[in-house]
Amino acid sequence: MSVEISSLEFTPRGDTGWTTGKLDFGPVTNVFLGPNGAGKTPTIKGIPFALGHPIELPADIRDHCSSVVLTLKDGQKEHRIERTISPGFSVKVVSAGEQHTEITNEKDFSAWLVSALNLAERNFAAKDGTVVPPYSSTFLPMFWVDQDLGWRALYSPLSTHNFLKDQQSEMLRWFLGVPSLNRPTDKSDFKNAKQELEAIREHVEVCRKVIEAMSREVGTDSAPGRRERLLDRQNSIQAELKATSSVLDSVSRGNFPEDEAIAKASADRTAAAFTVESARARMKQMDKLGVELQAEVAILETNEIAAGAFRELCGHEACQFFRSPEESYGRRVLFLKDQLKDFGVSRSGLVAQMNEIQATVSEADRQLESLMRAKKERLASSIGDDIVSKLNELTKELTELNIRIERIGRHEAEQQKLRAAIDKALAAEQEVERLAPRRGGGSDDSRLIEVRGELTKQFMKWLDVLNAQNISQPVYFDDELNLNLGREKFTENSSTSGSTRTRVVLAFHAAVLEASLRLQGAHPRFLILDTPKQNELHTDDLQSYVEQFQNLSHQYGTPLQLIVAATEESFATSTQLQGIRMLRANFSDGNEPRFFGATTGDSSAI
Repeated sequence: MSVEISSLEFTPRGDTGWTTGKLDFGPVTNVFLGPNGAGKTPTIKGIPFALGHPIELPADIRDHCSSVVLTLKDGQKEHRIERTISPGFSVKVVSAGEQHTEITNEKDFSAWLVSALNLAERNFAAKDGTVVPPYSSTFLPMFWVDQDLGWRALYSPLSTHNFLKDQQSEMLRWFLGVPSLNRPTDKSDFKNAKQELEAIREHVEVCRKVIEAMSREVGTDSAPGRRERLLDRQNSIQAELKATSSVLDSVSRGNFPEDEAIAKASADRTAAAFTVESARARMKQMDKLGVELQAEVAILETNEIAAGAFRELCGHEACQFFRSPEESYGRRVLFLKDQLKDFGVSRSGLVAQMNEIQATVSEADRQLESLMRAKKERLASSIGDDIVSKLNELTKELTELNIRIERIGRHEAEQQKLRAAIDKALAAEQEVERLAPRRGGGSDDSRLIEVRGELTKQFMKWLDVLNAQNISQPVYFDDELNLNLGREKFTENSSTSGSTRTRVVLAFHAAVLEASLRLQGAHPRFLILDTPKQNELHTDDLQSYVEQFQNLSHQYGTPLQLIVAATEESFATSTQLQGIRMLRANFSDGNEPRFFGATTGDSSAI
């Protein structure tokens, strides 16, 4: 869906401020008509100003106007943009059915505008090596021609806002659907990618050195098929060991003279060990009981002392106060102390018994060890020296095979790590190549050739529409989409001058729009052209240009909007231009019409 400009209005500052009134635009051609000095230029400048361009409005406008209100229509949806005329950046956006949004910087507003105009998203490489999004100040000059700057060059941004590498070419490529000329890569990303690449390369070298050392250790085992043969031999040895182990198991399950003695010694040792553990349990219980008896003795002795102290309160020796409890305490203490003596004797006997049984356990252990050694010697003697030797050889060979196979595995694992590191290094090299801050970021030769051809074709057509004369040949756009006339690149300082230069600029902007239509590019569906300087374009040629632009909407079946300024009244009476919207001044200073005036009525205005 194409977006069109619906209306424009300057609002007054205070009760005596100036306004333009609401200026409603038609869907195709709109002509600001009025003599020089009527205020066409500052009125038209209100459009890029409202669209976020850092343009300087005249001092009288800044003093008498408060804001610029611009409405855009996208099908049935309307966006109301109000930018305050004051230092700083302040824009209020209200979209149909949504709450208003206040934006205070050009970057954020530009992002909103790119979306609102249905432009393809794209980032660009700045001259300082950073990556930046499109700004209004960079892309508005592609479809707005300022009277002060625009009629001398194809693309005229403010000098303070020409911060992209090859900015004109990048904007033109964006609108025509050609990949960027310069890779939009942040230098810090490129630097980090280079550092990562160096680290990966160092890792690759370390892997190579490790593999060289391991290769010397592996030797001929690294030959193809060697690992498989070693694995086969490993399986064979393991089978032999299993068979020999079966023989050993069979022999060991046989009867030996020592078996009966080993069984008896083992049973005696188990019984003695059980007795020791039982004695230890009894001793633990006795120790606990002894602690309890001692505690009770201490309590009774304390009570006896207390009874004697209370009895002294009577004051004479015959007092019987607490005499009976005291005698009871004394008898109880003597009884418990006798028990403690008996307890000590019993514990000493239990300790002696435990030591004797422990000696029995130790002797049983010595007997078992001696019997097992004798059985082992008898077993070795029964199977023969040849079997023992074979077992030793097989075991030794298997150990060596395991070491060699494990060494081959580690060698292969390191080789795999090296291959992975090399793959990672190649990927890192490609990333460094991708991020390298140089030109040609994603170029498409076939697309570029198509665009160059189409742009040249449309440019030549529009030169004919404008009756341009004395155009040096050949006319073509180079790989950077710069216009060349003959052997000279068209720039602000090239030799083309006067009315020819004005016609070249007009033809270029129309050609870019039409080429974008034919190539399904991203150019907005409108052009905004301030009045060319006097004597640089005949009215007939401008009428022809407008008439041809009107035909584009019918030809391509989409609304295309042209906003242009003219000074001669004959423009309004041309029979070939019926149906266009004429935007005339609403105010007067008494003699001449004016686009700006006070809301109280006709008054002196710009």
